[in-house]
Amino acid sequence: MIKIQEHISKPNPDRFVLNLAKKHWENQNPKLKNRRDYREISLIKKCNKYYSLTNQHEYIQDFANGSKTEAKRHRKFFKYLIKEKNKKLKQLIIGMPNELNSLKSEISQILNNNDIYNIIGGKPTLTKFGNLLLDKVFNYKKFRSDNFCKEIFLELDFFNSTCPYCNENLLKITKIRSNSTQDTLNKAYLDIDHFFSKVYYPYFGISFFNLIPSCHDCNSSDKRDLEFNINTHIHPYVDSFDDHYTFKISLVALLGDTVDELKIISQNKRIGDNTIRDIKLPERYANNFEKANNLIDFFTKYKHNIGTVNESIFKDSILKDVPPLKHNILRFERAKMNRDILKQVDIHSFLNID
Repeated sequence: MIKIQEHISKPNPDRFVLNLAKKHWENQNPKLKNRRDYREISLIKKCNKYYSLTNQHEYIQDFANGSKTEAKRHRKFFKYLIKEKNKKLKQLIIGMPNELNSLKSEISQILNNNDIYNIIGGKPTLTKFGNLLLDKVFNYKKFRSDNFCKEIFLELDFFNSTCPYCNENLLKITKIRSNSTQDTLNKAYLDIDHFFSKVYYPYFGISFFNLIPSCHDCNSSDKRDLEFNINTHIHPYVDSFDDHYTFKISLVALLGDTVDELKIISQNKRIGDNTIRDIKLPERYANNFEKANNLIDFFTKYKHNIGTVNESIFKDSILKDVPPLKHNILRFERAKMNRDILKQVDIHSFLNID
């Protein structure tokens, strides 16, 4: 519920994230020992390979439905990526979300939607070409199973944090020792959401800024293959939910009654924003009335300690799971909700929540 860059404990998080994206590009394009050329498994070599194959009969039959016209579009797409020394390909892997949005528009002028996916039973299903992109070229499964994938999210401080979409569920990366090899590897207890769905845009399958660490509830249960866009949804590398929305308790709770309503209010009217609706945040947070009441009750019951010798004990107790500083929001479950509630009941700002 804050930008990932705000969550990172580095001196210059924006530069750090960009450098990590470049490291990801290098990992996807390993070089030969001579350091002058790329290995066959590199992304650059794969795009060049399929560019060459697109005019061959076997490729046309296997991936272009026997259509030379369709295969020409595929060929044009690969040419688009590798021309000017792989300029667009590199941008596709390390480009910021606004750049990916522009690339998406440019690629839509080259490929037709039905080159990539078909709607079957109301759901998008990848074509053979779409599967080629996701499974062979931009090989998401290989990336997901690679230890480098876990290292990226460790670098981004998601070793023990919460989902940036909902701030409810924990994401963890732990070290696991293999029984067979005795090697120690990282295991990620998290989902990776593709902000731009990999079903509609398989060419963004391993794009750095399209890979969002998330919980299973947000990624697989609620978001799934919904069309997300930087203009209609909050992108965790672009914006902070905390800057735009506030959890509001009912007025009766401020008067000492039980919380019976918990709303999420827009602070600055993000026109056309569907983030709350599509991740089903109101319904999910409606289950937290008891937690909200407990927090308010504790503050009300012990706030008389403010200004006494017991003030520090009171503050330590109530702020145990409520970080006063915004950049720590993702380190605690429901920290955004708890901070917003305490700001409402702490009318004199004794707790110094920023």
